[in-house]
Amino acid sequence: MPPTNTSFIEQEEPLERKEETGEDDSEKEEDNINSFSASTKLLEKRKEMMEVQSLLQQKRTEYLARMDAIKKKEKGLLGKKQELTENVKELDKFIGDNIIKKKRADQKKDIEQGERIKSEGKITDAKNDIDKLEKEKQFKESLLINHYIKYQQFLQKVVQFRGDDINPEDVEKVIDRYETLSEKNRELQAKKAKYSMKFTREKIRINEEKEMMKDKKVKLNHMISKLGKKLELMSDERGKITSKYDVMSTSQTKDRRQLGQIEMAINNVYNRVTTNGGSRIPRRCKISMSNNDFSGSSSKISTGSTHEVTVESYKRFNNMEILMKMLKVIGDCLSDYMAFAEMIKKMPEKDKEINRKQKT
Repeated sequence: MPPTNTSFIEQEEPLERKEETGEDDSEKEEDNINSFSASTKLLEKRKEMMEVQSLLQQKRTEYLARMDAIKKKEKGLLGKKQELTENVKELDKFIGDNIIKKKRADQKKDIEQGERIKSEGKITDAKNDIDKLEKEKQFKESLLINHYIKYQQFLQKVVQFRGDDINPEDVEKVIDRYETLSEKNRELQAKKAKYSMKFTREKIRINEEKEMMKDKKVKLNHMISKLGKKLELMSDERGKITSKYDVMSTSQTKDRRQLGQIEMAINNVYNRVTTNGGSRIPRRCKISMSNNDFSGSSSKISTGSTHEVTVESYKRFNNMEILMKMLKVIGDCLSDYMAFAEMIKKMPEKDKEINRKQKT
């Protein structure tokens, strides 16, 4: 039987499956190839990346080395710059010193030049003065010659007309006399020079003594002014002390017045409490003075006689203790008076009436 369509279809299905499986294999192979090529490319890229990294690291190393070299050069340049700066400062200082020295030298040169010009002027003036003096000397010599020539002519005429009458001895005497007078004149001139030098020295000494006296006078005036100031200060201090003393004396006078008033008050109170006339205070409150002891009713003080204490006795003995003991006596008497008053208050009316009758 010839095959039917169904069988053909059934036969074609495995072919199609085979084709499909073949396509799948080819796709897998292509995928494998593609994956292999991708990994290869990745490796290549990685290799390129490593090369780039190595180049970058090399460049970085070179850059760091160059930076280190640049830093070293920079440090060297900074050192050179500092050295140049110091050299420039030293050069500026040197130039400034030279400028100052040059200015000083110029000033010194100007001063010396001015002094030289002044000295040259003085020399010129001195030369002119010398020339004038020489001319004046020559003029005076000519005047003297002209003045004395007439005497010479007169003597010549005398010798000519009276030559026989002139005695040679007289001429010798005149010459000797002239020489003697000349010698005496020289001695007098020497003495004059000597005494003039002595006079000059004495004058210098007197001037020095005058200067010393002036200095001494100035010092003495200064000392006098200092002593005057000191005297003024002492006068002020004396015034202060005097015023303070016046204040103290016034205060002491016031204190003495108050003390006198207190003494009088104490004396009056003491006399009141120790007086017999009309007083109801017991007599034991009175004190007498002997043996220099005060003790209530038996207080005594050695005065040579027994009498009541007064302000005069206080002044005579000049003892503050007496006043204190007088006050103690006054206090004792007042306490006795208070006790006596309390006792009277506590008495019955009958006893009080009897006491009044007894008093009357």
